[in-house]
Amino acid sequence: MNFNQKVRNFIENNARSDIHELALKNKELGMRELKIALEQIESRKRIKSKVPSWYENFDLILPNSKYLEQSSSEKTANFKSQIYQYSSSIDCTGGTGIDSAAIARNSENHLIIENNVDLAELLKQNFSVLNLENVEIVATDCIDYLSKTNKIFDFAYVDPSRRQAGKRVIKLNDMTPDLSTLLPILSTKASKIMVKLSPLFDIDEILRYFKKIDYIHVVSVNNECKEILVSLNSIATKEPQIVAVELGDSKNFVISGTLNKAPSYYEMPKKYIYETNVALVKLGKYFDYQTHFGINEIGVNTNLFTSDFFVENFAGEIYKLIAITKPNVKELQKVLGEKPHAMLKVRNFPIKTDDLRKKLNLLEGDENKIYAVTLFDGSKKFLICKKISVD
Repeated sequence: MNFNQKVRNFIENNARSDIHELALKNKELGMRELKIALEQIESRKRIKSKVPSWYENFDLILPNSKYLEQSSSEKTANFKSQIYQYSSSIDCTGGTGIDSAAIARNSENHLIIENNVDLAELLKQNFSVLNLENVEIVATDCIDYLSKTNKIFDFAYVDPSRRQAGKRVIKLNDMTPDLSTLLPILSTKASKIMVKLSPLFDIDEILRYFKKIDYIHVVSVNNECKEILVSLNSIATKEPQIVAVELGDSKNFVISGTLNKAPSYYEMPKKYIYETNVALVKLGKYFDYQTHFGINEIGVNTNLFTSDFFVENFAGEIYKLIAITKPNVKELQKVLGEKPHAMLKVRNFPIKTDDLRKKLNLLEGDENKIYAVTLFDGSKKFLICKKISVD
């Protein structure tokens, strides 16, 4: 895709405008030019927070917004490019190029395989704009290419499509390219392989499907789980590692552990309540909170932990417990007054959050937080807490 300076200027001048209003008020562009411009503006809105450096670069031509749905953010792309050291690399599923741009910056020679010819051409234009001269882009099928090439790579990256005929794929075997065919071939071409997966995939399913796992990274941004990275090592000699990652604006951490099911320890709520980051929640039974933080869970499937001591480096939110009450309005009002204001979360509790808020006539507020929980002894309680800020 190409467009002239007039279209480029229109996109830059109207990047924050409503595309429907632009379509109605347009007097600058012809119909074909306007269609291109509006598609570009829509795509830019999709990446504004995900890839700010691309959003601000109006020399880049973005793919249709449908291709951006699965694309990485700038933060996650940069993170995954730094997990391994490598001098030669291949991206088997080029896509929008956001991941490849990050990988290429740490590589001497980077190859991108993209079977969509139009996307491949777009990648060539954009990587020229980004001054990434160490990149070769080939428009072909990655399995066919790898079956024929003699090239060897230090690092290979795969982001298989999780959609078929417009529908979301829910099984690893149904993704494109077919990993069961690709990975055996790729393992002869690269010693280290990384596969990006949706956070919807289950850790147990991943463990059953993949062989020679080096790392499983669960990556979150601002406490929202974004992707799972499965790293494979064809010459793996060490025990597989699990890693919880938070790349937030105010909090960042990378916490590693071994890939063994952790024992469960429970105790009644104490002075501090800890709410785990979603990356740790995703790792579930494979993360040992007692070993890492010295804290125990307050109940089955609550993902809330407790201690009498303050764990400053905890990977998540920390609250001071103000009171424990029976789960009813009168008990709650004794602590927070007749018109209580608070955030509310339900954890292993028989009433949904919205329904419980209505039942309690609870108003929104950010000073207090109420956890409606079932404790490990089976009792149902309200934990009334205040958040502790950790600089």
